[in-house]
Amino acid sequence: EPDAQPEPDVVEPPLNWTTMAAMFVAGSCSQGGCHGNVAPSAQLDLTSYASFIAGGFNGDLTGGGDPAMSLLIDRLRARNGTSIMPLGGPALPDAEIAIYEAWIEAGFPEE
Repeated sequence: EPDAQPEPDVVEPPLNWTTMAAMFVAGSCSQGGCHGNVAPSAQLDLTSYASFIAGGFNGDLTGGGDPAMSLLIDRLRARNGTSIMPLGGPALPDAEIAIYEAWIEAGFPEE
């Protein structure tokens, strides 16, 4: 019977704009044609912290620090009558959405 190996520690990414921006890029959210800085869809530019805070056509994304009220989380979870993002799906993994939720709950810090 092999010795049980301890579970590796899960390293959580820092909850800051650098992490979120990298996730937006990895998910193609902030690319051209979606929420990049040239003609962004719904007037929502996800290429800078200032433009994230400014929100888009549908308003503020932060929910005032409450993930349950966050338009960003609404879109990622396709809740409250919103279409799922990324557009055309599939939905992001719950673990990834949980990072966005934790960042919102932490007050969406820039650094």
